[in-house]
Amino acid sequence: MIRFPARGLGLAGLGAIIGVLGLSSSAFGAVAGGGNTPAASVLYPQVQTATVTQRGGNSGGGQPQVTACFNTNVVAPGGGFNNNNFVLRGFNVDDQLTPTGVAVATGNGMQNCLVLSFRASTGAGNASAYVQGFTKLDIGAGAVNSPNSGTPTNPPEAAQLDGSDIPNAVKAGGNSGPVLSGVQVNNQGNGGNGTIIYSFDKAIDCGGVVAANFGFYSSSSTTPVRGNGVMSCNPTGTSTQTGTIEVTFATGAPVSSAVREFVLEGALRTLDHNGPPQASVNPTQQKPDAPGGATINPFIVSASQSSPGSAQFTITYNESVSAGTNLGNGTQGMQTTAGNICAQLSDGSETCSSGAANVSGATVTVSFPAATQFTEKIVSVSDNGGAVRDQNTTPAGGNPSAVSSFATQTLALLTPGFVDSDNLRQCVVGSNNTVTYSFVGPLIDTASVTAAAFNLVNTNGGLLPAGSAVLQGDRRSVVAQFQSAQTAAAVACEVNGKGSTPEAVRDGQQKMNDQNTVGLGAATSALPGGTNSGGGASQSTTGSGGPGSNPPGPGPGPGPGPGPGTTTTTTTGSSTTGGGTITRKATSLSIKAKKKKIGKLTRFHVFGKLKLPAGVTRDQGCKGNITVKIKKGKKTVSSRTVGVRADCTYSSFVTIKNKRLKGKKPTKATSRFEGNNFLLSTSVKSKRV
Repeated sequence: MIRFPARGLGLAGLGAIIGVLGLSSSAFGAVAGGGNTPAASVLYPQVQTATVTQRGGNSGGGQPQVTACFNTNVVAPGGGFNNNNFVLRGFNVDDQLTPTGVAVATGNGMQNCLVLSFRASTGAGNASAYVQGFTKLDIGAGAVNSPNSGTPTNPPEAAQLDGSDIPNAVKAGGNSGPVLSGVQVNNQGNGGNGTIIYSFDKAIDCGGVVAANFGFYSSSSTTPVRGNGVMSCNPTGTSTQTGTIEVTFATGAPVSSAVREFVLEGALRTLDHNGPPQASVNPTQQKPDAPGGATINPFIVSASQSSPGSAQFTITYNESVSAGTNLGNGTQGMQTTAGNICAQLSDGSETCSSGAANVSGATVTVSFPAATQFTEKIVSVSDNGGAVRDQNTTPAGGNPSAVSSFATQTLALLTPGFVDSDNLRQCVVGSNNTVTYSFVGPLIDTASVTAAAFNLVNTNGGLLPAGSAVLQGDRRSVVAQFQSAQTAAAVACEVNGKGSTPEAVRDGQQKMNDQNTVGLGAATSALPGGTNSGGGASQSTTGSGGPGSNPPGPGPGPGPGPGPGTTTTTTTGSSTTGGGTITRKATSLSIKAKKKKIGKLTRFHVFGKLKLPAGVTRDQGCKGNITVKIKKGKKTVSSRTVGVRADCTYSSFVTIKNKRLKGKKPTKATSRFEGNNFLLSTSVKSKRV
């Protein structure tokens, strides 16, 4: 389960997820405290880690595998392991992948780990399962038993997926689908007409690709050139876990004239991500090829939400425009409308504007009423081509706008352990046997709370259902009522998630919450939050944390701040985000590191704190990701991404085999803050461990 620490629970504190790098089919599961209850009092098997130990997404190599380790030895329940009890979950909560086999790992003298095997490649053009494209592992109730007396079994649990490629995909406008990351114009081949290679940030499904969904604009024509053939498609590219597709174009349309390339929404789907129609597909995007990517056609240069929570957006073009014929004709709700302005959501789906649009000079104001209940999930806005026209008199009515888009926010929750719906992150026992369940993610739908889906967990893994449950005014927390005997026996809390009946809550998009079990924690102050406003700038408001808000950082409680022996590095300079509306400031980062040898393993703890500059609040600055590396000399033996907590601390645990640390060269730890909407990135000088 994704648990909270035994003590010192921070605003954004996830339970310690102990990463085991260099893992083979055998590994040791590390024990982490479950809430304020000692782990020793929990008899049921608690999942500790889920790690990609054999990558997939290719047409060769071994069978993709994920190793899940528990705090105790595990055995199969009666009838053996059921593959359907182990589900890899994507950031789009509707995306899932089940293994083809489950077995207890052997060879380390323990039996506390399971090896989950997934679909292997059957040859060229048939990629193996893309296991590293998911964010977490869900484990169903009763999936494993403990050999302890009484045969206790696990409750529904979850663990973040270590080794996931998802941290590499966190970027402005990114979502669960493949996001266009680059283009390469190849002027040779195809009869001298050339080809264009489109690259994406995730592995792609090459089945059923339509070339006409890819195209480019030249500097001398207002008509886009569409692809007429696919020369090659590689699910995972040549050297990284990103997909590429090479497209050909008709004779007479040489790619050497291209100034701006584009791909239409729904052209591709992420490999092995099979959400509902339009989910987990690419958004409409473009990439300038020539400097500035200027076209004769008008194109979007910025987009911003009119006010926090509003379904109305203001779109700005590079020149004055007038409304096109289909602008505002999004009568099909969640379906793409040609010649309209559309919004892309965090799960990869799209909704288009409907109703009257206000056009004034270079700005257009549109509404997305189908997304009124979940506007915090909008990550980008696009013109699908022809939504507006310029004000030239030739041709009559002006030139139609080009396919173009603009990112409106960066999804901080697009990271291992989280989904795009509501994520349980904390349970607090209150007076009169009430328990407050707190979530991060979109606002909870007011009519979706089901009391029977809120449970406490006893020491044997048994579920104790609530008698009633009431959504609170912040729409981020639920207070459930239990009996005194239930709270006295509880060691953790649980909510039914995707794939379970009944469901706990749904968000405004009617997506079911994430499955999770967490330890019972002490009361803390209000959850951090964020609403998106103003050209992509993420602005925080207490108790309002949408998909763009800061994710809880892995690790046990608030980490220690700077002290003796702490290394601190400060960045200089500034830049702007969100169309120049916010100036990012320099910050400093501290680092401390400890290690402890445990038999043939060494466990490292790297922690520190961001120091905020004047004028930046915790709600603004204590967000984002930090990359923590362990190096032996110049060789990196471990690299992990952890979240910045709400008090600006960070903490990373990793366990490494001693044989990977042999040699006279020093072992060092280093940290790099990747920056956010208010702070520049910064690195800290390596710390000898």
